[in-house]
Amino acid sequence: MISRSLRTRLVVIFTLLLVLAWAISSAISYVKVRHRVRLIFDSEQIMFAQRFRTLESHRPAEDFTGKR
Repeated sequence: MISRSLRTRLVVIFTLLLVLAWAISSAISYVKVRHRVRLIFDSEQIMFAQRFRTLESHRPAEDFTGKR
């Protein structure tokens, strides 16, 4: 059995804990940012649809058929 020093074991354990904490915090941040981006994208789509609807209601009917 290989006997490692206390210092080596502590360095390995703290390094693994640090990597684990970094991975967990990165995953949480990714999920939160993804949710916020979806909300912003959805609200932009709603605003675009509302603008488009108001533009269509102001255009004359012959513009929709392509005849002038």
